[in-house]
Amino acid sequence: MLFPVILTTFVRPGTFFCTVQNIEMTRVKGNMLRNGFLVSAIFLLSIFSQAQDFKVVVDLEGEWKFSIGDDPARAAADFRDNDWDIINVPGSWENNGYTDYNGFAWYRKEFYVPENMGSINPLLLLGKIDDVDEVYINGQLVAASGVMPPSVVTAFELQRRYWVPDNIFNQHEKNVIAIRVFDDWGEGGIVAGPVGFFTDDNNRLLALNLEGLWDFETFLGKKSSKHVLFQDEGKIYVPGYWENFGYPNLDGKATYSRTFNLPLNFDERNIMIVLGYIDDLDEVYINGARIGEREQMSMNYDAVRYKDNIFRAYKIPAGTLKPGMENYIEVTVTDTGGLGGIYEGPVGLISARNFELLKSPKKNNTWNIWDNFLKDFFE
Repeated sequence: MLFPVILTTFVRPGTFFCTVQNIEMTRVKGNMLRNGFLVSAIFLLSIFSQAQDFKVVVDLEGEWKFSIGDDPARAAADFRDNDWDIINVPGSWENNGYTDYNGFAWYRKEFYVPENMGSINPLLLLGKIDDVDEVYINGQLVAASGVMPPSVVTAFELQRRYWVPDNIFNQHEKNVIAIRVFDDWGEGGIVAGPVGFFTDDNNRLLALNLEGLWDFETFLGKKSSKHVLFQDEGKIYVPGYWENFGYPNLDGKATYSRTFNLPLNFDERNIMIVLGYIDDLDEVYINGARIGEREQMSMNYDAVRYKDNIFRAYKIPAGTLKPGMENYIEVTVTDTGGLGGIYEGPVGLISARNFELLKSPKKNNTWNIWDNFLKDFFE
């Protein structure tokens, strides 16, 4: 989408920060947020770029079924789309013959998965979607970014990266992915790739992947501008900025929580919790026990100008986790301004040994006055 303004931007790929294990990592921060006529962040830097090795498992680029308009029945796996048009993905729908169209449209595509799909923790990458999307697989809503009308919040500059539950796929039958898209103005659709299911070496290192839907509650009593998200009030997708999920003006505290089960034979020794990148501050509790308090103190937050650049990884004391039982995690996040939330993964449990294997590119000391100026200006 093009804005009727001209900005001079300075983009610097690089890294800046430390973790409790002295691992240097990178991240991407470049999503745009527009609520009504207010542009609250415009192409916010690519201050950091995350080095990850994605390997394609199911390629979804190419021809998709496509139809403008909106009907919730289109999400169903058995919906009849025989008379729909064919459109090439990725690419704006304007470039596929739907010139000057703004509004709702649906994409649908059939695909098959390899037999080991459920064991490889696939990620669904959908590139950039202009403006808002809801993603259904076999009729089940698995992810979304932005906020649908009437209170539109765009997520068009956000790279779509969704973890999909492994029990959602049909192993020996066709699967159907359906994507509901709303475009407010300008270009619309799945405008840039990659598009498909991929493996992520970082997520494959996790002992338990905790990405997906979490319970979400704000401390300020603010409600989502979208009344029903994921068909369930009070849910939010992790990772992702909370502005992209219906809280465009939330600065302050909010709590993420969820339960998870561990196998009875789970070895809880030398286990860590990784929470990726959080904007800005966090408090973590597992089964009621405060996790990472000492590590957070040792990080010396006051000496770090941008606390959202710190990769969160904390040791879990022995005896905290409960193998063979239900466990509960709660993360309270305090956002001091601008974008907020658990915005980038990986998120989950990991062994101390595998944590050392996470990607750790060499530090690139190119942080300069323009980076400081641009981050302050846009946030």
